[in-house]
Amino acid sequence: MRIAALLLTSIVSLFLTSTVSAEYMSKERLAMEKLYSSALIEKALTENDPAARLIRVEQLVIENGEWVGISSPEGILNPLHVTNYLLQRGHEDAASRLIRSGAVEGWVSYPFQDGVVSDYSIALKIGAVKYIETLVDFKASQVNRPIQITQNGNETLPIAFLATNDYVDKSYYEAALMALLRGGADAFINMPNGVSPMLLANTSNNAKFIQIVQSFRDKQFDTPEGFFKNSPLSSSQLLEMQAIADLITEESRRYSKLPTSKVHDLWVKMIIKGYNTPADILYDILRQRDDFDIDQRNDMQMTALTATALSSIYGGNVEYADRLIKRGANPNQLITFSELGKEDVKLNIIQMSLQRDNYKIVALMIREGVDFVGIPGGDEDDLLLSQAIQQNALKSVMVIRESLKRLVERASE
Repeated sequence: MRIAALLLTSIVSLFLTSTVSAEYMSKERLAMEKLYSSALIEKALTENDPAARLIRVEQLVIENGEWVGISSPEGILNPLHVTNYLLQRGHEDAASRLIRSGAVEGWVSYPFQDGVVSDYSIALKIGAVKYIETLVDFKASQVNRPIQITQNGNETLPIAFLATNDYVDKSYYEAALMALLRGGADAFINMPNGVSPMLLANTSNNAKFIQIVQSFRDKQFDTPEGFFKNSPLSSSQLLEMQAIADLITEESRRYSKLPTSKVHDLWVKMIIKGYNTPADILYDILRQRDDFDIDQRNDMQMTALTATALSSIYGGNVEYADRLIKRGANPNQLITFSELGKEDVKLNIIQMSLQRDNYKIVALMIREGVDFVGIPGGDEDDLLLSQAIQQNALKSVMVIRESLKRLVERASE
């Protein structure tokens, strides 16, 4: 795979044009660099002992420099930064060590073949989050400095790479974004043409970026209160929510005549989307009916409280879940799932939350007394923490572990 294929081609480059200033962008400078064959790196990587391997690579770079010569199909020797070579070869640990020891520069952008590459863009492309964390930790002063992304002078901030939808579906997206935020990356800084990464996220309708950044800014990750506060909706979501609320209000007579099951289905949909204003309007219609139960299930066996656990809002629709419980919803309810030829499985609200790693709902259910140690109907050795780990619900794992720790501390008092 050509490394040039890793170049950022998103709409970010359309927003920014500025003067080329990074010293690594000079082809003449690169031509004068001392290049050495990648075969030397490969030989160093054959060391059996991992520690010796890292030391050997570092010594090699100190002795020969930061640039490795890579031959193109046309026989042209292209300079490639050693960190990029190591990342591409799957040696993230070796690349990170070079940054930590100061043997090489970080945040390096330079021309390669017909485009521009950087250690950060390649790390982001392949999901090398530990390397990104190392860049942030040891080269923090550059976290808000624009990175060159095209040879004609386009630049963008590191955090702006994540403001588009290019990486939003990657499993490491949140970890990479959080690494930048913890390192001081500012999503509200105006880039050269006056556009901030946050505005870019709004333009791209990247709700996940907006919610994570706002949650971080509101210190929701640092305070207990933040666990019980909804992550903010994007501007487009707020507009849609208000439009739906206005429509239901204007046509309240029509909605009041719909069967309870249909109103309930729409109510559940609003809760999942985190549109709590229209959800409350629908609730007011439902609660006036004799055949309505707040723990009522639809055809998919979904209740309103289940909907908060499966909400697309970052962390879950925790504010509405709390509201439902205060209105009488049962936090200990179990949802039965049936599969032909297999025994029925019962899941509690915490287990449902793990599907989207809606950790805020997990925290709320633990506060409300839902069992967070064992699994409903499981053996004594079946632990909810193990299930969370298996589902890669990392934020929920954090919440459950902390709760278990406090449970043990209280027991020992």
